[in-house]
Formats: sequence, structure tokens, C-alpha cells
Amino acid sequence: MRYMILYEKTGCMKFVGHLDLLRFMQRALRRAGIDAAYSRGFNPRSLVSFAAPLSVGVSGLFEIMTIRVNSEVDGIDERLNAQMPPLGLAVLGGRVMEETEKEPASVLRYADFSVSSPSFSEELLAEVMGENENIYDLKHTDRNTLFMRISQGSTANLKPSAVLQTLCGRAGVACGNASYTRLKLYKADGAEIF
Repeated sequence: MRYMILYEKTGCMKFVGHLDLLRFMQRALRRAGIDAAYSRGFNPRSLVSFAAPLSVGVSGLFEIMTIRVNSEVDGIDERLNAQMPPLGLAVLGGRVMEETEKEPASVLRYADFSVSSPSFSEELLAEVMGENENIYDLKHTDRNTLFMRISQGSTANLKPSAVLQTLCGRAGVACGNASYTRLKLYKADGAEIF
């Protein structure tokens, strides 16, 4: 049986790397008393996977992981959330996955990001978006916040920092210390994954 878990990673936790987060989630499963399924072999690990791991320093408001368990779990999201630190990691929801449902990592195609950035002209945004087929939307939501919808997943993966560096280079301005937040994850048909 598989569960899809929706969580957010913000605050101090955005500086925790993917492998450390994986180990943390495995410990949280044990502490919550969830009967997780384990891999076979000499060094068994609980079967936890992430749809699209975040880079260190990037916040995520709509992150997804899947957990294989041996038996049905009532209130899996509440039980896991009770094990989360108050530093920016919170479980927002959980649901049982259908037997035929594909892993989120295999259906993920693009994601929305919010980036603190210098202000760029609409012409420059349109030019950069037109040159790269992996950028689906690029616009300012306010003077210092850039919204971008870009490719993420196994078929194509564009980092928001690469887009921002291209924009800053073309505009001749310093990027500074930008902050990145992933807002949502989407399938190829435009539907949200969770």
C-alpha cells in the first residue's frame, strides 16, 4: 500500500539537503509507529521517495513524497506531523494512492516558483521565455517578485537560479541573494499532482 504525503519545507529546513531530509523522514516514520515497508538486502531502508527533491536553500510549499507501508494507517498525516520539528517542516495532507497510479516523480512535468529578484522589463522576460522551451511562464507579480513556471521532472529539469542568472546577465544587473520558493507541482496535462 502506498501513501502520497503533501508537505512544506520552509524556514531553517530549506537548508537541509535531500539525503538528510530522507533520513529524517525515515526516523519520523519509526517514531510515529508507522509500519513502513523496507527494501530487501543487506542494508534495508524504508521505501520513501520524493517527487522532486529541492536544492539546498530553496523553500517548498507543495512538496510530495510517497511512502510504502505494510498495512493501512489511520491519520498518517497527523501522526507524521506530530514528529516534525517546529523549524519549517510540516505535513499538510496524506492520501492512499491507487494501485495503478504512477509515482509522482514519473508524471511531474513542471512547477511554479516565486523568486525575489530585481525588476526586469516585460520585453526581456518575453525574449528569454521565447528562447527556452522549458520556460512556460515568466512574469513579475510585484516589483521585486518574479513568477516562473518551468520544466521540472525526469524529462527536463530547469533550475530557477539558471533562469534568474540569464535574466540578470542580459539586463546587466547583479542577482544578489535571491530567495526561491517552489509553489506547486504539475502533471503534463496541467493538473496538480496531489
